[in-house]
Amino acid sequence: MDHVYFAGDSAGAQIVSQFVTIQVEKSYADLLGIKAIVPPESIEGTLLFCGPYDVTRFAEISDNFLVSFLFRRMGWAYMGDKNWLDSDSAKEASIIEYVSSTFPHTFITDGNTGSFENQGMELTKSLKANGVPVKDIFYPKQEEKLGHEYQFIMNTPQAENTFNEMIKFLKSSTEK
Repeated sequence: MDHVYFAGDSAGAQIVSQFVTIQVEKSYADLLGIKAIVPPESIEGTLLFCGPYDVTRFAEISDNFLVSFLFRRMGWAYMGDKNWLDSDSAKEASIIEYVSSTFPHTFITDGNTGSFENQGMELTKSLKANGVPVKDIFYPKQEEKLGHEYQFIMNTPQAENTFNEMIKFLKSSTEK
């Protein structure tokens, strides 16, 4: 337990990013009223796949009315408040503004169609601005349209590349 990684996919990536921020950023833990339980020095890194890091924008993923409706309903279930988009809980769960230089090395990726790519890119930008080492992988739509969870479709060159880059990230971050 002296060298741990936290990884999450989709909502799990949001949960992991929030959990890790609580562990390494005392002001954020105090804001939420949650005590950190993992020593920050034991956290080697995070692996974040296809996550919504600004949950206040959860319903913006699609121009399709039905998809937006479903995402708003999922947000309601997730946050426990019908008016969750404007809630303090939703704003506090949106960690892009809360990360700092204390956040661990991070591997982050997302698909480019029907997913949270823009939020992943914004988190990457915030982490890099704070001096956090980040390995980010985002593919242009011109190369291939990649949906949410693209990294599990292992017969594609992008998923294979992402897997190989993740292994390199794990190896390099344990050799520091």
